[in-house]
Amino acid sequence: MTFTNICKYLFSLCYEIKDLGSIALNFAYRTAPVHETKWVVLSEIWAGMAWWWIFWNAWHDYEHITGHYPDIRPIDWSDEELGIPPD
Repeated sequence: MTFTNICKYLFSLCYEIKDLGSIALNFAYRTAPVHETKWVVLSEIWAGMAWWWIFWNAWHDYEHITGHYPDIRPIDWSDEELGIPPD
C-alpha cells in the first residue's frame, strides 16, 4: 500500500472504528454526520425556549439592561438644583 492509499483509507468520508471495545468513533471528512430527528427537534425546542426566555425578560424586566435609576425629569428640579442663579 502506498502512502496515498493509506491516507484515502484513513480520511474517507465516514467510517466507524469498533476495535476499541464499547467505544465507537465516527469520523467525518467535509460532511457533517447525520443527526437523529429527535435530537434535531429537541435542540430546536430548547433553543426556542432559551430565546423566548431572553426576549421575555428583556421586555418585562428591562432594568437589567438599563439599570435601576429613576427617570430624569428636569421639570421637577428647582432652579438651584439646575444651577440657575436667582434674579
